[in-house]
Amino acid sequence: MNGSTTVCSACALGYSAIGNSCVLCQFPCVTCTANQGPNNCATCSTPHYFQTPLSSGACVVNLVPNCNAYNASNITVCTGCATGYQLNSTSNSCVFSCPLSCQSCSSPTVCTQCQNGYFLNTNNTCVQCQVSGCSNCSTGVSVCSGCFTGFYLKQQECIACPGYCSSCNGNNSCQALVQSNQQVLVSIGTQTVLAVCQPNCRTCSNINPQICLNCQSGFFLNQGNCFKCSTNCFTCNSSNVNQCLSCYPNYFLSNSTCSSCNSNCLTCASAN
Repeated sequence: MNGSTTVCSACALGYSAIGNSCVLCQFPCVTCTANQGPNNCATCSTPHYFQTPLSSGACVVNLVPNCNAYNASNITVCTGCATGYQLNSTSNSCVFSCPLSCQSCSSPTVCTQCQNGYFLNTNNTCVQCQVSGCSNCSTGVSVCSGCFTGFYLKQQECIACPGYCSSCNGNNSCQALVQSNQQVLVSIGTQTVLAVCQPNCRTCSNINPQICLNCQSGFFLNQGNCFKCSTNCFTCNSSNVNQCLSCYPNYFLSNSTCSSCNSNCLTCASAN
């Protein structure tokens, strides 16, 4: 299908739909407003930000480091700082306020709440927990009361889950996988073990890993097995692999087949 017969409805990042084409947005735009030209920004690249008013579509350089809000009538004057910084209105600057170990503080030297993995002592400073994997040592640096994800608490200590588990319970039983695609947890008696699904299967049965429940993109499910759709099909009819139901990005569906969009176009439709 040639480019003149398609109408683009969504463009790749950094491009904007103008007419039937995807036009490259001009720096510092990350995305630009459709049909208003490549200089009319919709979002800005770091460290630029939207100049007030937002409708202007202009991105300007972030003049004050760590500032995330500016005066509406004077864009050189900072009115609010990023987390962990406080505004010094005299010098028009964002200065570091809390130590890295503090989640909040009343002054640069007095912590009121600690980051996970630290304990607030009587001197109002945050001391790192001495138990590996410990997220909360509320009664002392060596007495743990909570663990980071990937560990479980046992007798005030944090025990690491199996390498394939992102979380587990106190019995060292896996509750969630680090990567769930093509993997499944199978219960055998009181044990929970890892099994791998068949190729092209996204998830499979935790009773029988050879039985697929849903397939990877570009494949269809038939009696617990995954079979490949025809070229460029994202999904297809299980009884006819050549009958596409949806397409990959940069292709559009026409008469049950997937045809290519214009250059830099993510989604499009036939102009006919």
